[in-house]
Amino acid sequence: MIKPFRIMDWWLARRRRRTPRAGAANGVLVISSGGLGDTVLFAHVAERFIALARKAEPVTVLLRADAMKMAFLLPPAAAVIGVDFKRLGRDLGYRRQVTDDIFRAHYRLVVHTDYLRHPDLDEALVAAAMAPEAAAMEPRPWAKYDAALSRNRGLYTRLYDSGGRHVDKVLRWAAFADWLAGKPSPPPKAVLSPDRLAAPAGERTVVMQPFSAVRQKQSPPALYRRLIAVRKAEPALTEGIQTHVRRQASLLFFRREFQDRRLLVVLNTSGDDQQLNFSELGSKAHVLLSTSPDRQDEACAHEVRLRGHEGLILVLE
Repeated sequence: MIKPFRIMDWWLARRRRRTPRAGAANGVLVISSGGLGDTVLFAHVAERFIALARKAEPVTVLLRADAMKMAFLLPPAAAVIGVDFKRLGRDLGYRRQVTDDIFRAHYRLVVHTDYLRHPDLDEALVAAAMAPEAAAMEPRPWAKYDAALSRNRGLYTRLYDSGGRHVDKVLRWAAFADWLAGKPSPPPKAVLSPDRLAAPAGERTVVMQPFSAVRQKQSPPALYRRLIAVRKAEPALTEGIQTHVRRQASLLFFRREFQDRRLLVVLNTSGDDQQLNFSELGSKAHVLLSTSPDRQDEACAHEVRLRGHEGLILVLE
């Protein structure tokens, strides 16, 4: 059964194609339709997308209505508008008002910054803009909507392949912005301004946020409790010397030593399984800590396999 909003979208698109807009297209619309957490992260790279505007060209950032609470984090150079996506899919009058406003704005460039996109919601806004230029990343596969997302490829004049689904979100955005700008930039830094930091407590302060809206990326609180416990119990992590800092493909590893205790810390920065041969550092080892809880005390000889995005602390024997 055809949904009513699709019939309306088809009729409005035909009508808009015959409706002239005054003057030349001007302005940049940046769409970021994630929630509160995504908007906090997006704020670290928003400036890079705003920089795509020409001299004196206005920039508008479009957020999901429930993410507008985080709009204060965005650069003041951009205007920010919110769209209620639930209403957009259910209320035909609201849908027409929102899409008409976007069409009349006559943007020169629309940049859709989301990897996970909905063909009938955020992409309907891209369609309504009818901008001369529109850019996005290749969308994340979504079995329910893959056919519609494929048809919507025609909405964009440029599509960027940002990699698989396990790429860090902020780095994905940064790479996309670099691709659009045609020049590389240093990775963004997530820092708090000095006026928002608490007074020094005499020791280094570490703030951890054990949460992700994506279930596959969530780390349970038990992992953080275990990390804290291991740090307190292992002088090699706090007082020992650090050696053999190396990188091998997507693996970063280093050794920590204190007296006769030797630990090997290994981080897999990719979403794929990786194999590490540690025979030059020791013939045997066992897992002291893993981000995968089922590997506790697992023994290994000469080499160890890490799962995608897994971190390990091995005790070298």
